[in-house]
Amino acid sequence: MVRLVGRGEGVAVMNRLHVPNGISGVCVVDLAPEIPFDICLCWRKDRRLSAAAQAFLDYFRTME
Repeated sequence: MVRLVGRGEGVAVMNRLHVPNGISGVCVVDLAPEIPFDICLCWRKDRRLSAAAQAFLDYFRTME
């Protein structure tokens, strides 16, 4: 998303944790007041998750 912004193809509202530093031509502005949000993960119950997908899910389950 940041690369699209850098190419002049739009704007993005993102969590600051996911914005890399030093992207040429991109200005990062904090929103005030802060916007609370929830992150939702979805997956198919009838399919087994790959090891990477399971690790990703396990990581987010520990972030409470």
